[in-house]
Amino acid sequence: MSKSAYEPDCYHYPNYGNSQLCSKIELRFSCKDLPNMDTLSKSDPKLFVFLEQVTIDSSGQTVSTWMKVGSTEKIDNNLNPTFLKSFIIDYYFEM
Repeated sequence: MSKSAYEPDCYHYPNYGNSQLCSKIELRFSCKDLPNMDTLSKSDPKLFVFLEQVTIDSSGQTVSTWMKVGSTEKIDNNLNPTFLKSFIIDYYFEM
């Protein structure tokens, strides 16, 4: 059974944080008044979602890594897109 392009993607950090202070959130995206980057038509926007994973290396330094969660569908000729694709991620509350 294949997954629809419009079903939410799920993402969670492996072994991160206290699971008791975690909640799943769904992210949905839309844009307004994007600049038109095409010459003969309107832009064809597509959105890419990244999450920052922060770790501490062996010397005690903070290391930041950006991990791609996924992307939305491309919407042709639209400067005010509302993307159908959503993303479900784990949100870890600060202590």
